[in-house]
Amino acid sequence: MGAPKIEESHNKKDLGGRPIKYTDEFIEKEADELEKWLNESKFTWFEEFALKRDYNPDLLSEWAEKNKRFSGAFKKAKSHQRVLLMKCGLDKSFNFNMVQLLLGNQYGIFGAQENKVDPATLKLFETLMQQFNKNQEKE
Repeated sequence: MGAPKIEESHNKKDLGGRPIKYTDEFIEKEADELEKWLNESKFTWFEEFALKRDYNPDLLSEWAEKNKRFSGAFKKAKSHQRVLLMKCGLDKSFNFNMVQLLLGNQYGIFGAQENKVDPATLKLFETLMQQFNKNQEKE
């Protein structure tokens, strides 16, 4: 008995595997829905968008890689989210630590930290460097 025949609806090339649930047409409609949601929603949380539409949020990144229309909508949504996080972080309507975490992890934006050295430590360092230089000259 040979391998079972694969139904055409499962895979166009008869290679097997799971059925193709999300067609390009569907993904492009979701791009429209994402842009619509961006304009109507106060906050931009991609996971919420996907879960309300009953699919895995990880699919958004997959669709952005394989569909040009969805890629553009997803980039626009990410920009919207980044601006929202920055504005709400500055006006303190969002928790600063959460904003810092999200901007760092999602967008690679990390706050610069200024390192200040107190005068006594600076004086000690200068003295040590002078002694080190004198010892180097003797050798």
